Amino acid sequence: GVGGRAAAAPPLAGAPAGPPGSLELDGEGAVAALRLAARLLGCGDAELLTALNSRTISAGGEEMVICKKLPEARASRDALAKALYERLFDHIIFALNGSLAAVGQGSGRGAAAASSAGIGILDIFGSEIFATNGFEQLLINYANEKLQAHFTAAAITLLQAEYLREGLAVDRVEYTDNAATIALLEGKPLSVLAVLDDQCLQAGAGGAAGAG
Repeated sequence: GVGGRAAAAPPLAGAPAGPPGSLELDGEGAVAALRLAARLLGCGDAELLTALNSRTISAGGEEMVICKKLPEARASRDALAKALYERLFDHIIFALNGSLAAVGQGSGRGAAAASSAGIGILDIFGSEIFATNGFEQLLINYANEKLQAHFTAAAITLLQAEYLREGLAVDRVEYTDNAATIALLEGKPLSVLAVLDDQCLQAGAGGAAGAG
């Protein structure tokens, strides 16, 4: 695959060499894998390798191309793979729902019901806290907090308000409001995600800059 050792195969024409330790092609198999990925993505081999090995930042109205170090390039490779997996997953779900909707295009009493059929998937992650929490785990816990807030609003707050309007005598359900936690994660102008966004825009910022 695409690794971090010196390239054993001839370099791709037009591909930047990058700084020592950057992401390089490790053998003929890596070259073939890169070319296959580039063909499926509809871009050039060198263009894909450049995107993995460098990033462009804007400062003072000027753009600068920064060569990534090996860990950063590997993270870009992994992020690209995850993004492709996510879009492929969404494409499959949309295709399945499109097929289900097509079933109800005919006439008859069942047409409307069949055309409204669909597949919805809700994957509730497990909220965990480790000694060292990576960005992926942060987003998992963030998603959990948002789901909890949505469930609380839909299943408790709105329902209790409706009972009150209708004059129904029901016991009030007390719950912990996690609005402060969500504000800490996504609030503007200062929050965990806002600080991480700011770090991404700074030249030379690495994973250690957002750790703490």
